[in-house]
Amino acid sequence: MQEWLNRHWVAAGLCGAILLTSLMPIVAQHLARAWLPVFAMLPAYMFHQVEEHTDDRFRIFVNQHVFHGIEALTPLAVLWINLPGVWGVGLLFMPRPF
Repeated sequence: MQEWLNRHWVAAGLCGAILLTSLMPIVAQHLARAWLPVFAMLPAYMFHQVEEHTDDRFRIFVNQHVFHGIEALTPLAVLWINLPGVWGVGLLFMPRPF
């Protein structure tokens, strides 16, 4: 499972971002107007992660330029930082529309 997630979390993030964005008109009908930008932040950040992490660009850049060639940031670390650390926290604090 972990190996699959390491290989496919970026594609899954793109699917999730598209799904959450497509649900926005429905969610907007049930949220106070001030909460809509809060809801929109998660799919917006997920789209950002797709462009940043496709082909492992972010991790390679950090290891080459910040850590001077040492593999300090591993694929597993990137997975744990982004899935529970970003998406999990985002989902936890997302307003409940229904």
